[in-house]
Amino acid sequence: MTVQNILIAVGALAVLAFLIVPAIKIIWQYQRGVVFRFGKLVGERGPGFNVIIPYVDRMIKVDMRVETLVVEPQEVITRDNVTVQVDAVVYFQPVNPSDTIIKVQDYAKARQRHGTSGRRRLLPTGQPQ
Repeated sequence: MTVQNILIAVGALAVLAFLIVPAIKIIWQYQRGVVFRFGKLVGERGPGFNVIIPYVDRMIKVDMRVETLVVEPQEVITRDNVTVQVDAVVYFQPVNPSDTIIKVQDYAKARQRHGTSGRRRLLPTGQPQ
């Protein structure tokens, strides 16, 4: 082989590497992939070996497992003026991966805020009703 043939082969491998490697996406069993093409939702992909159009499509992986969130302890005064410290644990599981990505800007922060506000809504405030 000549030097020119070797350079052509190396160049072809480099071009293939730049096109094929970004196109291959592996999604684990507990994940789902949300695919966007030029910023528009194309669909969802399931677990396994997935191929997308490189540099055109973008895939965001969503973890579908149940997640636990420990909410900070909060002190509450009961109706009989006793101070009680309340702890809470919230369990979340995304149901629709597309909605998780499209309708919520920061899913982790939204979970935290929802858990905190839900606990405040359920606890007595110590004021007469």
